Amino acid sequence: MNKIYRLVILSALLATGCRGGRGGTTSVQPTSSGVPTTASSAISTQSTDTNTFTTSIAGITKEATVITSGADFTDRFHDGVQIVNNEGTFIESSDFITYFNSFASDPILWKIAGINVMVNQDGEGTNHMKVGGKNSGQYGILKLQFNYQVTKIEIEALPYYKYNSYGSTYNVDNETSISIDGEKTSLACTAGVVPEVTKVTKSYASPVNEIDITTEECDGTTPQRTFINSIKVTYTA
Repeated sequence: MNKIYRLVILSALLATGCRGGRGGTTSVQPTSSGVPTTASSAISTQSTDTNTFTTSIAGITKEATVITSGADFTDRFHDGVQIVNNEGTFIESSDFITYFNSFASDPILWKIAGINVMVNQDGEGTNHMKVGGKNSGQYGILKLQFNYQVTKIEIEALPYYKYNSYGSTYNVDNETSISIDGEKTSLACTAGVVPEVTKVTKSYASPVNEIDITTEECDGTTPQRTFINSIKVTYTA
């Protein structure tokens, strides 16, 4: 009887071991949803955001008005000073660049070049930037090269004039003109009379980084000198 009882117990134990097996035990893991999942079937997933965002900041339009006549200009550039006057060699004038940029919130002007650009007094003793010459073959060029895109330029210009103490009148370059990138504006005025200031404006549909302000070539009898009182630049920064 005891032998038979031991065989029954042994058989029961063997049956239980076969059903479980090594590694056959299945564990149950709780989930945040409360629904259990087995460890063998649980899969870790990561959400991927496929949306991308790009930020484009449009340039800000700014203006800078540079005064090239009067007291402040005279303090920096005295009568007879050559700002740019190098035939065929485009050399920077660091003093003028520094002065120019002091009127802007950005270092707008990068380089200048030109021919016959200097400082002269008018009939009342006020200094102006002067472009052009009075002798045969002379002409004037002021080339402005910018660090930013320029959309508009406006200059205040007038013919060169000087008081003639011998005749108690004014010597005026009354047949002069000024051009901005080839667009010519006549500054013709009455001889012997103090000339009026003319505003000359050029806008650019496609922004530019370089602008040329020029005067005509002198024929030896008609001087082509122009005073520039200010240069106003509209640019994008």
